[in-house]
Amino acid sequence: MTGRKRLTLVEGTVFSVPLGDGRTAIGQIATMKSKKILYLVLFEQMVADDEVETDWQSAIQSPIVIAGSSLDARLYHGYWTILGVADVPDPLHLPASKVAIGMPPTVYVTDYCETRRRPATANEAEILPNITTVSPMRLEKAFKALHGLEPWLEVYDPLLPANIITESMVFGEEGVSQS
Repeated sequence: MTGRKRLTLVEGTVFSVPLGDGRTAIGQIATMKSKKILYLVLFEQMVADDEVETDWQSAIQSPIVIAGSSLDARLYHGYWTILGVADVPDPLHLPASKVAIGMPPTVYVTDYCETRRRPATANEAEILPNITTVSPMRLEKAFKALHGLEPWLEVYDPLLPANIITESMVFGEEGVSQS
C-alpha cells in the first residue's frame, strides 16, 4: 500500500476558494511557518467560477480582506484548487503574537515565524493575541460572511487586516504603546 503523495506548497502559491454561489475567492500563501502552517490571505476581488483560470491574476492585485495563520488541509484535500505562483503583496503585514515562557511565566512578543522575540511591555502583554492557528474553514467562512453569504461571527474579527497588530508595530518604527 502506498501513501498519498505530499502536496508541495511554496510561498506565493495562489489558490481558489469556491463560494458556492457562482463566484470564487482568490487566496495566496503569503508565507510559511512550516510545511503545514501557512499564513494565508484572501483578496477582496472575487471572480466568476468559469473565469478563475483567466481572472485570478487581476484578483491578487486587489486588497487583502481576510488573513490568518492556518493549515494546508483545504489545499491538500483538493477543496481549494492551486492556480499558480505569484509575488506576495508588499508590504505584507504579518501578525505579532505573545507567548508566555517559564515559571513564573514571562510574556514575550514574537514575530509570525517566531524568529524574533523580546519581553513584552505591560500593554503588549494585554493586547497581543496568543500564537494562534485557525482552521482554513474559518478563513473561508469569514470571507463568505464578509460578502453577506453567511452571518458574521465575532471569531472572524481577528482575521480582518485592520485588527491585526503587525510585526512592524512591535518590532519597527510604528511601535505599540509602551505604557
